[in-house]
Amino acid sequence: MKLVFLVAALTSVVWTQVPTGCRSKLDIVFLLDASYSEGRTNFNKQLKFVENFANQFNIGPDATQLSVVTFATTVHNEFYLNAHPAKPSLISAIQGVSYRPGATYTDKALSFAETVSFLPQHGGRADAEKIVIVLTDGQSSNHAHTVSQATQLHGSGAEVIAVGIGDGVSNSELESIASDTAHVFQVQDFDLLHTIQNQLTNAACQQAALHCQSAVADIVFAIDSSSSISSTDFSKQMSFVKNLVRQYNVGSNETQFSVVSFASSIHPEFNLNKYQSKTQVLGAISSITHHFGSTHTGEALDFIANNSFTSANGGRSGVDKWVVVLTDGASTRPTKTIAAADRLHKMGIEVISIGVGSGANKAELEAIATDPQHVYRVDDFNGLQALMTNIESSTCGYNVCHGSKADVVFLLDSSASEGAVNFEHQLDFVKNFTDKFDIGPDAVQIGLATFSTKPHGHFWLDTYQNKTDLINATGYVPYIPGSTYTDLGLQFALNESFSTGNGARDGSVPKILIVLTDGQSTDPMATALMADKLHRDGIKVITIGIGQGVRTSELTVIATDKNHMFTATDFSSLATLQKDLQLETCRNEKPNTECGDKAADIVFILDASGSEGIDNFKKELNFTADFMKGFQIGPQHVQFGLVTFSNYARSEFYFNTYHDLQSILHKLDTIRYSGGSTHTDSGLSSAKFHFYSHHGARPNAQKIAIVLTDGMSYSTSRTIDKANQLKNMGVKVISVGIGNSVSKVELNGIATDLQHVFTVTNFDVLKSIQYEIKTAACAIPNPPVIDPECGSGLSDIVFLLDSSGSETKSNFNKMLTFVQNFTKQFDIGPNNAQVGVATFSTNVHERIKLNQYSDKTALLAAISGIYYDHGATYTDEALQYARTDAFLPSHGGRANASRIVVVMTDGQSMSHTKTQQEATSLKSQPNMKVIAIGIGSGVNSQELNSIASDPQHVFTVANFDVLNKLNSELTFTSCQTCGFIQTADIIFALDSSSSEGPLNFQKQIDFVQTFVRDLPVGPNNVQFSVLSYGSSVQNNFYLNQYSAKRPILDAVQKTDNVGGSTQTGEALKYIREHNMLATNGARSNSSLFVIVLTDGASTDKAVTLQEANLLKASGATVVAIGVGSNVDRTELNAIASDPNHVFAAQNFDALQTIKEDVKKAACDGVNTTVAALASTTPLVIGDYSNLQGSMIGSLNHNLGISTRELSKDKSMDLRIHYSCWFSKDLSPDVPFGRLLCFERTRASSKQSLTRQIRDIFKVLVPILKNQSTTIITPLLATGNQRSDKGTVLQATVLGAISWIQAGLPLKKLKIVLYGAQNKDLNKCFSSLKEKHIKTQRKENRYIPSYDIFFVYQSTDSTIVKALTKKLLARKSDLIIHSTASKFDDKTVWQQGIFDLMMGSKRIVPVLTPNFVGNDDCLETFNMAICCTRLRGNDVLIPLYLESIQIIPVSIVLVQYSDCRVRKEGETAEMKMDVACARLLQTDTQKEDVTEKESNMSHDVFISYAHKNPNEAHLLLEEFEKQHPNLEVFFDRQDLHVGGMWQKSLYYSLDSVKCVIALVSRAYLSSVVCQEEFNIAMYRCHQTVNVAHWVFEKKRPSYLRRTSTVSQFFAFSEVSEARKKDVCDTYTIRLNSMQRKVPFPIKPLDSSLCHVVVSASQNDLNLATCLLHQLQKISPDIKIVLMTDYTGINLKCLQTAEKIVVFLSKQYLDSDHHLEELFVSIIRQRNDKERQILHVCQTTDLGGNPAFAHLLPISVCLEDKFWDSLFKESTKTITLDLTELKGSFSYRSKHFAAMTKLADDLLLELTGQTAVKPSPIIKPAGKKNMGVVREITKVKFCSFLEVYKYMLVYSKF
Repeated sequence: MKLVFLVAALTSVVWTQVPTGCRSKLDIVFLLDASYSEGRTNFNKQLKFVENFANQFNIGPDATQLSVVTFATTVHNEFYLNAHPAKPSLISAIQGVSYRPGATYTDKALSFAETVSFLPQHGGRADAEKIVIVLTDGQSSNHAHTVSQATQLHGSGAEVIAVGIGDGVSNSELESIASDTAHVFQVQDFDLLHTIQNQLTNAACQQAALHCQSAVADIVFAIDSSSSISSTDFSKQMSFVKNLVRQYNVGSNETQFSVVSFASSIHPEFNLNKYQSKTQVLGAISSITHHFGSTHTGEALDFIANNSFTSANGGRSGVDKWVVVLTDGASTRPTKTIAAADRLHKMGIEVISIGVGSGANKAELEAIATDPQHVYRVDDFNGLQALMTNIESSTCGYNVCHGSKADVVFLLDSSASEGAVNFEHQLDFVKNFTDKFDIGPDAVQIGLATFSTKPHGHFWLDTYQNKTDLINATGYVPYIPGSTYTDLGLQFALNESFSTGNGARDGSVPKILIVLTDGQSTDPMATALMADKLHRDGIKVITIGIGQGVRTSELTVIATDKNHMFTATDFSSLATLQKDLQLETCRNEKPNTECGDKAADIVFILDASGSEGIDNFKKELNFTADFMKGFQIGPQHVQFGLVTFSNYARSEFYFNTYHDLQSILHKLDTIRYSGGSTHTDSGLSSAKFHFYSHHGARPNAQKIAIVLTDGMSYSTSRTIDKANQLKNMGVKVISVGIGNSVSKVELNGIATDLQHVFTVTNFDVLKSIQYEIKTAACAIPNPPVIDPECGSGLSDIVFLLDSSGSETKSNFNKMLTFVQNFTKQFDIGPNNAQVGVATFSTNVHERIKLNQYSDKTALLAAISGIYYDHGATYTDEALQYARTDAFLPSHGGRANASRIVVVMTDGQSMSHTKTQQEATSLKSQPNMKVIAIGIGSGVNSQELNSIASDPQHVFTVANFDVLNKLNSELTFTSCQTCGFIQTADIIFALDSSSSEGPLNFQKQIDFVQTFVRDLPVGPNNVQFSVLSYGSSVQNNFYLNQYSAKRPILDAVQKTDNVGGSTQTGEALKYIREHNMLATNGARSNSSLFVIVLTDGASTDKAVTLQEANLLKASGATVVAIGVGSNVDRTELNAIASDPNHVFAAQNFDALQTIKEDVKKAACDGVNTTVAALASTTPLVIGDYSNLQGSMIGSLNHNLGISTRELSKDKSMDLRIHYSCWFSKDLSPDVPFGRLLCFERTRASSKQSLTRQIRDIFKVLVPILKNQSTTIITPLLATGNQRSDKGTVLQATVLGAISWIQAGLPLKKLKIVLYGAQNKDLNKCFSSLKEKHIKTQRKENRYIPSYDIFFVYQSTDSTIVKALTKKLLARKSDLIIHSTASKFDDKTVWQQGIFDLMMGSKRIVPVLTPNFVGNDDCLETFNMAICCTRLRGNDVLIPLYLESIQIIPVSIVLVQYSDCRVRKEGETAEMKMDVACARLLQTDTQKEDVTEKESNMSHDVFISYAHKNPNEAHLLLEEFEKQHPNLEVFFDRQDLHVGGMWQKSLYYSLDSVKCVIALVSRAYLSSVVCQEEFNIAMYRCHQTVNVAHWVFEKKRPSYLRRTSTVSQFFAFSEVSEARKKDVCDTYTIRLNSMQRKVPFPIKPLDSSLCHVVVSASQNDLNLATCLLHQLQKISPDIKIVLMTDYTGINLKCLQTAEKIVVFLSKQYLDSDHHLEELFVSIIRQRNDKERQILHVCQTTDLGGNPAFAHLLPISVCLEDKFWDSLFKESTKTITLDLTELKGSFSYRSKHFAAMTKLADDLLLELTGQTAVKPSPIIKPAGKKNMGVVREITKVKFCSFLEVYKYMLVYSKF
């Protein structure tokens, strides 16, 4: 009898009534599996489940009806829907159902339900919702038939729910049976069926979403059914529509739906009045077929406008009308589409447009929609579900802020200008606004104040906590007329309305002030000042100006920014602003920083067993609620699920059950405590089902499970097994043990790893670990204090970026942003930090060498231009590249620099073993540090650890969006190499005497944990130790016992509460004798702090005082904290190091309020003991003699401090990097805490004194420890070193300023000047101050940005004005710089124009004869070329408007847009229109063009003469017709404006698979055509697949006379010719050579630039050698060494007599060097009479680019004869050049080669030899120079013959 009572009690707890909003008429048919696998017992459990289910509903002909059908081998109808109209007979019938076992023919049961169960004669009702619930424990006997029958059942208008029981079911089959994945449920066994009761009931109820339950609307879906949508995607589209329908109540008095699909024709699927139940609508949608065809969107909208909303088709007057358009592409007839959409708008119908994928036209979507707020775009059809809430919020009249928190205050103008009627309009506006929000302490709070002559507060934020009361109160606000003192109103809002006393919540809740006014303020200045205070206080201010009397400029000043300012024409039109204001209010300006706005699926698994008790269970729920409040909840952000467990587990809600916080909080309030035993395994098992897609789990989201329990599970082995199943699914599992009964072994087995295990002593302190659990769940690291100028040291940093297919381009770009933000923190240059970047996927691509950029701006631009590869994840090859190539001297690696490799990846490598091997090899390199960053849930933590130098160099983040949270931590880790040191040993002594009590002792523990959380923990950072004391001392752990934060926090929680008396002295003695020992972790080079907490006087004061003195004498800084009124203040002062280290808290709750002060004292222990920073410099390095007059001598004589003795045992020796060292702690009786000795070592002796003095501030970073501090210092090195005082003062001031700006917490620097004669120094100081203030102002100057920046000669202003007018007519919002640039010879004008161009989207030179005739215009053009390179994309768009007789070389370099009038019928007006169209077209297509440019890869290259373009056009058309998939390079369409056309040609030829040369006389006379032909022939020599048809036996007859490839490219012959030239001309001696016949040196024309030298950094030594020899032979020679990359020196290339290019692989990898090379090639190409370009090849050039191998080489250092002629030796010379001065050493062969090159140049310059230039891109070998010309002797055949031949013999 007792047992029966207990079961009945449990039953009453489990089963509840149906939820509010459940549809009243439901026809429910149960299909029950009766197969053999069930057994009679389990079958009866099914029946019991159905019985309990039925008990929840009202049963009857006008309510819910139930039918039961069983199935096995055959189907048995147990009773129809109308068989039992009353509940008693229904329950009796369910209990009487028979078990008839057999096979599992689920398909037969589904067919019976569709064809029989819902017939009218069996009780089926037209206006009832049709529900089928299938329960089965296995797979069907005929899967294909089951899927087919399920599809037919869906189409009949029945909503199908599938319930799988046990492990024998097929997940995919359940999903096929159910209407959608949200209607699939699973339980582990039949005993757990009751745990899904609530979810199943909700699904059957057809309950509308809470916010849509009262919606009344007519909604028409326009569905794209065109061929561009695959069948799979069409199904996803229909699923989205069905899920939307499910959110509404359907009926003639509720919401009605219609669907129109469109492709080539229109298909009205069903009208609004066709179906009056939800399931009927869903069935009709399921039956819609995919029609295929084109995209006639306009016709569909026309049909809807003409038909859908007519009364005959169900349209109703007075209800909201909506059209929701879904499409994946642009419409076939855009004009018609826009016109039809406009008709709908004018009919008052709201239109929502949804574009899917990249094919959707944004402009068209905006034209279709009512306004931009109704336009939505998603990347693919999978993304549609994320729009659910947005569409619901629009069509249901529901605010999108549902579930959000905000404190909103309305400030209403009540001045006399308003009038009472208009004031009422304002109140109505506030009421309507309020009605759209959830009101309450966990939602939106609203306060209201008015202002006129005075402000008046009418109700505060927390006055009304429900919507009804709030709206009623608003209606009673009185009108109080007066003047318009807006400033007083703003002041009132700041000081009163948003005060915490009046209901304002903490900083995590957005604060919004909405100001409504109809006029200008009485005191504008005061208003502006008060608005600024509001902004600074973090309050978002929205202004609404009403009528004509407002001043928009003032509204903008008051508002947060111009986007927060609105205007209404009058008070009656205020309502039109409602939607915009709601959206602006909801927009979170400061997204949650705790990864709460990132995608994560988190399930809580809560212990509800009997050991907890109902109160503690509620504390678990409260903890869960508080945890969730820190997140942004929704389908695109964080989703939560919840499981409770005791005897069994219950899934309370799934991820897709609730989409907002309010709904979840409401659910948490209703969850009941069950009691029972602890079946943790059941909870974990149920949690597994949450991570199935049909319960809302998302593939791209983090998977997290958080288990809370207060005891051991019923079965540890089963629990750990179930936890492992979760972890194997990729779920991160966090275990939380509460109290003393938990099993540590079990918690460890449940959690992912030990870092995810937490314990607390009781339920009351759960909240203390909330932050830690969030951190563990979201994987957010705690950023430590960092050195802000680490990057000014010597460090080489190489990023290895994962560019594999799993990343996506969007995420890859987020990585690039992270790298840019990281780089911005460093000084970039050859003497500072260098950054290199490589990407890896299937291959490794070096993107940026370490020495490629010495300018930060250029480096950042280059990083942004790195493109995404796709491919597999070969991390091992990336690590190999870092080891073998990245740090080579040729790549910029420096032997004396710190080397750092940062690996960023989102997945596992293809070969873990190889990756581990390569990582080990890399880390074995000297001075190498490797940092590994894992992003997302796909990374392998074990692999990351194997890659990184150690665990402290491993970082993980939840996803790419939170990467930047790592920035400071990564900088910190990188800066460790640069000398950053921050160490401290902190020992806590906690009073646990009887006077405290356990609750207060726990508060002490919480206090200690805050310290641990806030400081960087580890053997190289902060170490902690904790002991407690009462009658005895109990040590908890020593300093070296734990090296990570998580174990320390756990250990602190377990500190013993000793009890008894207060033996403080014994505790201090124990610390001195044990905790401070090196064997227990105390470090000699670390600061030591002891923090004593006590609530009373010690038992033995004498002992306490004695031990405190001994402790302080041992070098510890002691902090004493007294809690409560019983402490002895005198004793605290005696314990502490000084009064600054004594703190008092009123009680234990107040401990947290003094946390920051105590932390400051601990972290700033050095500062509080350093009243002055004693800085000294020895006269001789390493000499610390006590000379009189020196700082060292003064310290010794006046204070007894021996620098020599201190130097023998330094605390920190930083002389290598920072030219200084730290002493250990000094005696307490001197005014300094430590000595900083600043000296020059031999390693740093080359640094200037200024640099060394600036370096001192770098060392202050670890001393100041992020606490604002004052430092006192003398002028350094001005004693016996006799350094200039002015120089030292300037270096000290500038160093301090730069470091303070970098973030050094230097509150004040006091510089002590000794002696009276300091007038000049004071004057110097004042001058420095004034200069700094001016510099600040200059740095803050505003540089405008433009869409278009015209560059032109002032005489062409008429052309530019006309262009500007036409551009603005086409696009009125363009920002155009059309003012002629001013070139003032007396000023430096270049930088100003360069800055403007760098900030402009397009630079448009207007090319005319006037332009090229102006040197300043040409210089500006050159600067624009450099802007293109620095920006990383082509911003340069030259417009060629008037014919120019001779186009300058730099202009020829760039592809221009030819807009000249050249044909009959053309006019200047027409050409200008074309120019404008091209400019705007370029603007919209630029990104695609740039990406295409960066991936030059074509199948076919058509080489032709521009004089004969017709054949080429015909050939191109033929390709497009017959082979549309081929990529064909055709220069007139593939050379984009603004690009370097030569690079495009040459590089395309490098990658093309086939070249077709259309040879003609014009072709043979074109130099460029010959170059293209020669490059193709060279490629043929290298690769058989390129142009190989030329050499086949069946080649066209006109090509049969060409030479063989080997003859054509006789490189060895050329090398031999160069050797012969050297040997014939020079006498070779031992390691030197002398010209056999000296030549006289003739004077050179002094007006000319004689030689320009272009070389990469690697070849600067060779360049200087050449310069030396030229100047030695001809002192009056004028030489320019190209070092300026801003474009100014491009002018030198255009005018120089000779150009020398040092050609190497590094040279060819540089964009700016390529520009120089192409300018040189163009100059040589244009001058056929003399040789201008001399190429010196210095290294092997590799494979590509091919054109480089065909350049005419004057000197080649790769020629083997140089090594045979000269043995290895060096020659040293002294240079005194303008560019370079100093001694340089050269290899003998290099010196000899430069001698030869110098002689050749001077012979040509003085006219003693006349060398005819050879073709620029030519075959090697003199015999075959004219091979191409031989073709002219053969008649050219039809190009079609070539085309046909190519099709046969070319392999694509």
